Amino acid sequence: PGGSLRLAPGGTHLMLLQLERMPVAGETALVCLHLASGKVACTEAAVRKSAAAGRQHNQHQHH
Repeated sequence: PGGSLRLAPGGTHLMLLQLERMPVAGETALVCLHLASGKVACTEAAVRKSAAAGRQHNQHQHH
């Protein structure tokens, strides 16, 4: 509680599933996290092309 978490390429990250529309590199996306405390934390995130974008999705089975 009260801590912070840094999301970084190659490290801790979010996977967004069942999106209505796939975001395009260069856009910004509003990301809102609904926390256990009941608070909602929102931020705008830049959409970037991932270095892993060419890999098959099944390589993420560890999630």
